[in-house]
Formats: sequence, C-alpha cells, structure tokens
Amino acid sequence: MPPHKPLIFDEFEGLARLQFPNFLDIEHLNVGQVEIVEINNGIITPTKTYTGAVAGTVPPTNQIHTINSGAEGSILILRCQEAAIVDNTGNLRLRSNFTMNNSNDTLVLLKIRNGNWLELARSNND
Repeated sequence: MPPHKPLIFDEFEGLARLQFPNFLDIEHLNVGQVEIVEINNGIITPTKTYTGAVAGTVPPTNQIHTINSGAEGSILILRCQEAAIVDNTGNLRLRSNFTMNNSNDTLVLLKIRNGNWLELARSNND
C-alpha cells in the first residue's frame, strides 16, 4: 500500500489546495468510515467523529447517557445501528432525550471544556 499523501500539498499566496483522501483528521475532527462502538452501562467510548453505536453486553442496554472520550472542541456524529435512546443525563446536554429508531437517525454533539457534550443538531429520519 502506498504511503498517504499529506492533506495539504500546495500552498500559494495563503491559499492551500487539498487532496480529498478517504480519511480526514484535523485535530478534533476525525472523519472516515463509521466506527462501531458498544453501549456498556449507558456509556460509549468513541475514538472517531463518525460513530455508530450498538447494544453492549455489560449489561445489555440500548440507552446512552455518557460519552467517555474526546477533547474540548471534539465533534461527534452519532448513528445507532439499532434502536437506542440518547438520554439527557450523564455528561450529555440535549434539548431532550432522543429516541433513535433506525440507523438513519443522527445526533451531532460538541465537547466543551467541563467535559460535557452539547447537542448541535439532530435528525429523526423515520
């Protein structure tokens, strides 16, 4: 496999031309293929911006109330691979609880200084 080319490959008069690889990582924005994480005890620990959650086994649950990862300024695009409830408790600050009924529903969150995740947008695509 050839080595990855740098994201910025030309700069002229303050403007940069970018290549469009299948992966983009700019400090706290890390978008590529969906990462699947398990919901364990209401907690998920994603390492990428684009994350899909599935019910875990310790104990089995489909409710998310805490996200254990990310730095201030991180953005999370959450899609649940099966029906799940994202709860306005733990370190999540949402307009209200969000029942994600299918894998087309999304929730976009921003991590702030005190460790909480704030809702930026939701899309209920039933």
